[in-house]
Amino acid sequence: MTAATDVLIPALREVREAEAAVADRLRAHATVAPAEEYRETMERRIGDARGHVHRIDERLKMLQSRGLARTVFGGAVHLTGMAVRLPFEVALGVPAALLRGKATERQLLKNTEREYGVTAFAVATCRAGEHIAQEIGDTDSSDLLDSVRRDDEGLLEQLGLTLEQRAEAVVAAATKGAVIAEDQLPIPDYGTLNIKQITDQLPQLAQTDLATVEEYERSHAGRSQILSKIGDLLEPPWP
Repeated sequence: MTAATDVLIPALREVREAEAAVADRLRAHATVAPAEEYRETMERRIGDARGHVHRIDERLKMLQSRGLARTVFGGAVHLTGMAVRLPFEVALGVPAALLRGKATERQLLKNTEREYGVTAFAVATCRAGEHIAQEIGDTDSSDLLDSVRRDDEGLLEQLGLTLEQRAEAVVAAATKGAVIAEDQLPIPDYGTLNIKQITDQLPQLAQTDLATVEEYERSHAGRSQILSKIGDLLEPPWP
């Protein structure tokens, strides 16, 4: 066992967990992607991330003897857990409302933001791990991490373009909300009701109706209590 390997194995484990987080996040959102073509692209990217995990696992098997695994494993898990806690919490936070009905443009934007964040973290871990491998002269690990990083950078670029499209869609939805007539809302006499009277009725609304009320409220009074209640119904708290 060498000091260099002590550093490399935890780095590889961090990359592995980051790639698993990317796959989990994309898989969670693939079912609610609005366009079939985009869903197919996400499925391909999920396959890429899972392939990265498999390749890293194979590399770790080659590097780890049984004695080394017992000695390094505890420290590696500690470092990995600290490093990937945020991406994993994000990846686990799948809005149940999206699986039940229509996702709002704002929700789709937030999904893409989270995908971007998890992928950016994966790129960072790859870059660090690749440099560690280069410093200790492990060409095989360096080449592997270079390949993974390039794939992730391609995904990050794609997600950056998607972010711009989602942001434009949010603006368009807000404009649409501004022209929704009050009598088109699923809550009768909306303008005459107080906040409590409105929020009491929200749990009975379908997902599409909640989205309509959100668009209308956001473009009109913008009352935080109502918008917060709608947010709770559309997107439950993170686990």
